[in-house]
Amino acid sequence: MKRAICIVFSMLMMSGCQTTQSTEGTNWDAEQALWGSAYDQDNKKRFIPVQLWTGGSWDSQHQITTPLTNFQFGSRNHKRTEGPFDWINPITNKPSKMYKRFNNGKIQFFTIREDQTGLGRSYDNRWSLYCADEAKFPLGWWMEGEERTFTYQCTSGENLDTYTVKLTIDTLDYTYQGRKHALKYSWKLFRGDSRVDSKTYIYAPHKGMVEVW
Repeated sequence: MKRAICIVFSMLMMSGCQTTQSTEGTNWDAEQALWGSAYDQDNKKRFIPVQLWTGGSWDSQHQITTPLTNFQFGSRNHKRTEGPFDWINPITNKPSKMYKRFNNGKIQFFTIREDQTGLGRSYDNRWSLYCADEAKFPLGWWMEGEERTFTYQCTSGENLDTYTVKLTIDTLDYTYQGRKHALKYSWKLFRGDSRVDSKTYIYAPHKGMVEVW
């Protein structure tokens, strides 16, 4: 299995994802009302599309899609997300649409969970880590203050580990530096009963991830 994983990864890195530099992030004034339609004020719930994660334009349709992107973000524009591309996860042996995220030397592949309630890593080069159905970012309908728990498996070398993630919506319709309709949420990672990592994220329309701590 290990040799097969290396072959698949090598082929993917040679082929790359050939897209042109995106102009995403330039139409905020025109789209602000569209992003406002994601929020159901009466029921305190919001539809979270993939485009909030990619930094792209959104047409206000309450559907989980895999839009094309090649988007730079971060305080120094030193991070980039591109895709989608087709890839077979060596854990599940199933083809999926992937996004590739670059951050200096870090390379990660992200995909939508089968139940479409979140988006998470399928690969992380820092530990030669391969995962199935991880959740790092919430998708679809979520409520203010809602917490959901996800369990998934990852392999690194010969090791197979089971992890649990808790995603909690801190502020569903957040204003970030004057930009409305951002999202603030918490991510907690557990292995067994031990918490091994935790982060708070802010994502803003047409900007992608703007804060993490």
